[in-house]
Amino acid sequence: MAQLDLFTAATQGARTWALRTRTLANRSPCDDQEAALRVAAVHFDSAAEYLVHGDTDNARTALRTAHNYGASEEGSAPKVAAAASSLLAGLTA
Repeated sequence: MAQLDLFTAATQGARTWALRTRTLANRSPCDDQEAALRVAAVHFDSAAEYLVHGDTDNARTALRTAHNYGASEEGSAPKVAAAASSLLAGLTA
């Protein structure tokens, strides 16, 4: 039951951050940042879908990618990167 709650919380968190990241992308001042944040948002969505299907390995990969794009020079979104890291840390190996 605890594992199911973990997946539910992580899935909801990933979906929430996908939406927030898209909002940031829409407000970004330059095309490079917008593109990086849109890629991060897609990976948050992917992580959520993988978690729905119980595929934690691919969810971790998607969250790492979301983190990398958020933390990149183009992305310049430390909160997005931190959110991905937090969700990633919440998934047990």
